[in-house]
Amino acid sequence: MKSPKQLIEDQLNEDAKVVTEGTVTIDPTRIVSMWIGNDEGIYSTVTEAADEIVESNDGDKDASVEELATRIENIVDEMNPNVTGIFGDFISQCISRVDWNEVANDNIDEAIGNYKDNHSDDEE
Repeated sequence: MKSPKQLIEDQLNEDAKVVTEGTVTIDPTRIVSMWIGNDEGIYSTVTEAADEIVESNDGDKDASVEELATRIENIVDEMNPNVTGIFGDFISQCISRVDWNEVANDNIDEAIGNYKDNHSDDEE
């Protein structure tokens, strides 16, 4: 398991940076997506949720993305350390800029593939 320092360093890698007119900013959506991919427990939780959601939506990707986005946002919200002051403001600002549908979309394709594999006999 990575230390908090290593996780922060990972989050600030090139994939999470967006360069706009010479200014480097950190993209909170990419940070959340990378965090899910790097944390085995959260990845497992999100993957299981994606499989369940895709199944309940009969493989409908758009409906599944919407529902998974809400589920991921709730997972992150439950983990909120409820810090106050300047650091709480930083966390709130960062979280409010996450595109939850994009995060869900990053994590839905495997579940869609699993659904199609499991229901390929239904189409024959």
